[in-house]
Amino acid sequence: MIIGVMNSTVPIQLRSLFKVMIVDDSDAIRERLLNMLRAIPGIGLLAQAHSCIQALQLMAEVSPDVAILDIHMPGKSGIALLEEIKRQPPYPTVIVLTNYPYIEYRFRCINAGADYFFEKSAEFEQVVEVVGDLAANHSTACVEERQNERANPP
Repeated sequence: MIIGVMNSTVPIQLRSLFKVMIVDDSDAIRERLLNMLRAIPGIGLLAQAHSCIQALQLMAEVSPDVAILDIHMPGKSGIALLEEIKRQPPYPTVIVLTNYPYIEYRFRCINAGADYFFEKSAEFEQVVEVVGDLAANHSTACVEERQNERANPP
């Protein structure tokens, strides 16, 4: 489900929107993340999925810059989803957020392409900090790209 375009009063080209997708089977976790991420400047689109199948459909529609994944999902594992996401472009930054912080899972996720690995009970806020940093860097890069386009018209 696509939550919506944030700051929609400002005309922004779709390619310059910073897009975040949350994949977790827990409504409470998804809602908590959505509420925290809405406060971050620069996020243009938030999407959420409650299953790996729904996440793959959203990946095709949204092409998120960041995907926040749980690894224990109904049907297909979040690790299998992570591997699939990292096999096909565009390659989003993947943040694993799990209740299973065991070293074996951490290694499996990092080997599958996870960029970050956080424990839900102890490191939840760090996810928001990382997304905030990524959104800020994305906004800066888009501004620089627009300035370059204006300075060097085709």
